[in-house]
Amino acid sequence: MYNQTVKKNDTNQVINNLEKYYNKVEYIKELKKEKIKIKDGVILVEGRNYDNEYIVYNYLEYWNDLRYVAVYFDQSSPNYSEIKSIISEYGEILVERLLKLKKDELQGILYWENKRINPAPISKNLIVYFYNKKQDKLIDDLLFMKERIIQSNNKLIISIGENTRESLSYAALLLNPSNFDYFNNMNFDRFLKLGNSGKVMCGKIRDFLQRNVSNPLDMKRFLIFSSMILYLYGLRKPNDVDILGYDLPYPTGKTKILYQNFASSSKRISNIGELQVRGYGDWQIGKSKEYLNNWFGYEWANLFGARNMEDMIFNPRYYLSLMGLKIITIKGDMERRKIRYRATSYADIIGYNFYLKDKILIEEPPYKYIVQGEERSYETKEEILLLLKKIKNYLKMRYNIRMNTQKLVTMLKIHINRWNPRRSLIKNK
Repeated sequence: MYNQTVKKNDTNQVINNLEKYYNKVEYIKELKKEKIKIKDGVILVEGRNYDNEYIVYNYLEYWNDLRYVAVYFDQSSPNYSEIKSIISEYGEILVERLLKLKKDELQGILYWENKRINPAPISKNLIVYFYNKKQDKLIDDLLFMKERIIQSNNKLIISIGENTRESLSYAALLLNPSNFDYFNNMNFDRFLKLGNSGKVMCGKIRDFLQRNVSNPLDMKRFLIFSSMILYLYGLRKPNDVDILGYDLPYPTGKTKILYQNFASSSKRISNIGELQVRGYGDWQIGKSKEYLNNWFGYEWANLFGARNMEDMIFNPRYYLSLMGLKIITIKGDMERRKIRYRATSYADIIGYNFYLKDKILIEEPPYKYIVQGEERSYETKEEILLLLKKIKNYLKMRYNIRMNTQKLVTMLKIHINRWNPRRSLIKNK
């Protein structure tokens, strides 16, 4: 992936490279404190640790012939030594990852690894070896390796990575603990019924960005937010793809042209992606979206525990790693919707509570809010009734939820007959 290489197990160099490029991101600087466990010359990843796993994933990006062997098993552990011995004939083992999986986590991993529905095996454990393939080994050799491992224990379920891109995608799947929160809370059956439109859209955006950045490190600048995360959780189909791009260091080459062409205008990436970057287009001091300096800069991030925009974009606590993209967590997205108080936001929160295991507390709405810097308010009973009507329509169209007005009023804690517009100002972004 990168022109330069790193020595085996040299994760310090990986972090130094990241820090040198993204020198304004505090999270990356803090990673120097993290200790990586090495056993028998192989990086060992156990448990779930955001910082440790972020470092290991970035380390794997430097190996141009990266492959993996994933072994799913139940109670009886496989012979690790024998498996490692077989793999070592085909390449140099870099990382060993051991996981105990819940049923929903297993289901999610199998789906995103294979892009198809697998009958869930009884296995609840997973060990994965990431290795750098020897140059003289071909795909037929790797398939033969798989058969050799299966012969060592015919109860094992084995999958292998056939190319570097596929293997990095699988590494991202396993090395971001936020993904496991997603697996455990998503509505998998409803997600399947929504179809592939969201995945197709993300694929177009990923491929376009990868072709139009001047440095592979620039792919880390981008964060997908808004309706795409609702799609991934099985709530509703996405409207489009909203992309937040990071501005520092100031881009050069192809990345600069990308920002100029799309962040400085209303032109959309592949007709579906809207890119917003600080310092471009209307997001500048003195222009109509100057308020985004505060909103994206720290206000939104603070709502769900992140320190600032840099933390939100670079810290894996606040995004999923799927399809070669970073996508804001559902918690981050819902905190944004909770303070918007639009009809669509209410419908999304109600849909969330209706279809997902986790629940969001619905509070009585404020009566004043801001849309793109403009103050608005609901001041009459008629305006509130219109809001309720819109919420009902969105629930029916997007979520197939039918709800009468009285139930909606009770749920939202709206006191129509004793309307009092005196409430504190809450910004709506």
